[in-house]
Amino acid sequence: MVTLKLRAKRLASLLFALCLVVSVLFAAPVRAEAEGTEITRVLVSVNYTPVIYMDLQYVNVSTSGTGYHITGVSWIDSNGNAVTQQFGKGAYRFEVSYAADDGYYFASGATGYINNDSTGVSVTVGADGAAAVLSKTYEAEIWAPVAIKGPHAANVEVGGWTSFVVSSMYTDEDEWYLVDPDGKAFTLKQAGERFPWLDYSGENTDKLVLHNIQGDLDGWSVFCRHWSVSKISYSDSKKALITVAGAPEPTPEPTPEPTPEPTPEATPEPASEPVEEADEDASAETEKAAAPVFKTEWSYDGEYHWHDSEDGQEVSGKAPHSLVWRETAAATKDAPGEETGTCSVCGYAATRALAYTGGDAGDGQLDLSTFRVVLYLVGAALLLGIAALILSSLFAPKKKKRHKRK
Repeated sequence: MVTLKLRAKRLASLLFALCLVVSVLFAAPVRAEAEGTEITRVLVSVNYTPVIYMDLQYVNVSTSGTGYHITGVSWIDSNGNAVTQQFGKGAYRFEVSYAADDGYYFASGATGYINNDSTGVSVTVGADGAAAVLSKTYEAEIWAPVAIKGPHAANVEVGGWTSFVVSSMYTDEDEWYLVDPDGKAFTLKQAGERFPWLDYSGENTDKLVLHNIQGDLDGWSVFCRHWSVSKISYSDSKKALITVAGAPEPTPEPTPEPTPEPTPEATPEPASEPVEEADEDASAETEKAAAPVFKTEWSYDGEYHWHDSEDGQEVSGKAPHSLVWRETAAATKDAPGEETGTCSVCGYAATRALAYTGGDAGDGQLDLSTFRVVLYLVGAALLLGIAALILSSLFAPKKKKRHKRK
């Protein structure tokens, strides 16, 4: 009897140890899988991609993703140097670093999207899934120059000097011109050949200086032509009138008096036709036509924005929209969502459908807590069954051996 009790105690201890081992085996893989919610899509929005001569301060980067945040943004040129001020010519690699929030981790095959487009975008995920880096390479674009301000009209004394200053965007080179009262434009070199006494400097910069100005320049104008890279396109500044104070008025030469002759018999002459008076504003109108005035408000269509001239005949600063996309309606299994993109330059807005990429973390998956309970129940049932078999075999009455009679 004592032996049976001892065996039962040993068996109970063994069963308890087996239960602990099985529990650990069941719990370990479940805990590893339940470290957090998997991140399969990495999003970023950027209002400008590289444009030659654009300052980096105008480029804004953000994300609307869930479960992670941006820790760093870099633009790397072809020499491996980070851009800190202005984009130049060539290619640039856009890199965004992320960190996963508590309860989340990046999937090893996560897909990256820049403004909802995954073309050319790559994502590198760290070994533990806690960090990721999104990257894409861009070739810097060339935009048409945009004249911003200047030059202003100048009043100068004979023999004096004056200067003209302009400012513009996306300009590779400036070129100054002088315009006569009839609206004909001359380069500074051509004007210098016409007026040998004129001294000038800064003809290819944003500041022109004229020295030793004489009365011949009274009524002339200057303007600056802003050229893009490789002189693909240009934009002209407004014109600035030069007024020379003290310029001598031209003195007409005296007309010699005719020698009196015998008066011929008067012959009736035909009535003279009326002579049209010269339009005093003709030169001003010509000048105005030569230098269109552009509206300050933006005009746009579905792809570009620009400034129209007042007469509607010319445009300035035409460039593609820089759309910043924001989700305005979430996508579901039954219906696509919607995103609205707003141009950060002109305010143009566009919408597009947002595809459904999956619901909550538990959609279509077995809940981890339920899975754990099922495993424990199955394991417990198996152990109880084994224990019952062993106990029944131990406590079953032994059959008495029958002795054969001799």
